[in-house]
Amino acid sequence: MILKYPISIPDFLSTCQEIEHKPCFELVLSDLLYEHGVLQPEPFGLQGIRKVIEVYEQSLSLGKSSSKKEMPFFREHQLRLIGPELVPFSCSLYEESTSFTPAQNDLWISLDSEDLIDLCLGENLSLVCCKYDENEMQETFEPLLKQEYEKILFDEENTGFLPGSRFVSLLYKTLFEWRPAVEQPCKEWRITSLNTPEEADYRWNGTTLKPMKAIQVPASYIRQIEIYPDYQQEPALYTALIGALKKVGLVPELLLTGLVE
Repeated sequence: MILKYPISIPDFLSTCQEIEHKPCFELVLSDLLYEHGVLQPEPFGLQGIRKVIEVYEQSLSLGKSSSKKEMPFFREHQLRLIGPELVPFSCSLYEESTSFTPAQNDLWISLDSEDLIDLCLGENLSLVCCKYDENEMQETFEPLLKQEYEKILFDEENTGFLPGSRFVSLLYKTLFEWRPAVEQPCKEWRITSLNTPEEADYRWNGTTLKPMKAIQVPASYIRQIEIYPDYQQEPALYTALIGALKKVGLVPELLLTGLVE
């Protein structure tokens, strides 16, 4: 299966380099919680797990005073979840029939999912398909929550977990995978990674410090490069891009839409 990665022309060209005499480019994973920004409303997946808790508690006939539905998921004044201090990194790719549209004159980089799986295995990453069916997701997460529910300690003063709890792992799983039904036409996949803050990279974007994780992808993984929406509308840009790809060690005649025979 082909998955398409959107990237701006300057970002793509600036990250192309040779590693061990082989051309590569960077695939950038962003901090999902940083990108979400404010804590309210919570990211969609975390809203979903609260619904799972609510449904499960209804099956137990628990009163509101005993509910764990309103437990805090975030550390105070931080865009970090409770539990182990981890950064949830992710980048988005899309199936060929996606409704997602890149920015004007961005590049679509087509990559084979089998190559990406190999990359993930070697880099301790995961390739996940976003899920959009709320009923299906609740059915998936309810038995997982059932195993973890009694390990959650929550009252008005304290939040904690018994040894062996994997509840925080469920939070990250929903954060990575669970998306609104309205986004289903996007057909989004994600490359994901959980890293400690010390393992993350940090770049100043002109106004603030941004956590990120850069993955080097062999240029041999690229199946096609196309300008969105149509290279024929931008002959000057298209001409310059042909030369720029050659300069960074790629072969546009084998990759670039319009030149590929």
